[in-house]
Amino acid sequence: MTRLADISLADKGLILFGARPGMGLTRTVLKLANHLAESETVLFISYQTYERKLIKICEELNFQKQDILFFNTRLGFYDMLSDYKTSLNVEISRTNPRTVVIDDLDGLLGENYDLDVSLRADLITGLQELAVDANIRIILNVTLSRKVEHRGGDHRPKLRDFTWCRDLVHVANEVYILYRPEYYGMRQDEHGNNLSGLMEINRVKESNCNEVTYNIACDKEHIIPY
Repeated sequence: MTRLADISLADKGLILFGARPGMGLTRTVLKLANHLAESETVLFISYQTYERKLIKICEELNFQKQDILFFNTRLGFYDMLSDYKTSLNVEISRTNPRTVVIDDLDGLLGENYDLDVSLRADLITGLQELAVDANIRIILNVTLSRKVEHRGGDHRPKLRDFTWCRDLVHVANEVYILYRPEYYGMRQDEHGNNLSGLMEINRVKESNCNEVTYNIACDKEHIIPY
């Protein structure tokens, strides 16, 4: 089994983490952020409506809160949408982070689900440019398309399941996909190996085109079965 601490992220640029709802995306990236905060400043941005969820996860994980792991849940949906660069630059200037995490890209829309595709593309390109200009990495949590649920076989997600914006995967420097066989009721593989409590983190895009699968042990009680 691999530890989250063994995952080597790009030093700067836009990094995507994608999963279907219920697979533990926020929990996993929050644990990764907590590990990174042992040696660098991390800014974890979420939204006011998610504050209780974050507090609950931190309590369950017994986080020893790092002095350099900053949380911001004060930004509203439309604050981020209307002038996200200004909002992020203010927070970056305040905390001087090495890593910024935006927990749930879909939250940027609020109830504005039909945001013009060109505006979505501008938003993604702007975040990538901000990461490069500020010499930081920006991690985005993204909900994958529900088409995964209707796919046959093992329901394994693919790059094309990042449907939030057609430029999303193209612009990103690295892309990771979370996959839990148990989510779809699979307890064993074809060789009889136990799949309970197993999470795969698949790096499906990287600058050197090296695809890697990390097998991570996770808490079975936190899975939400399909």
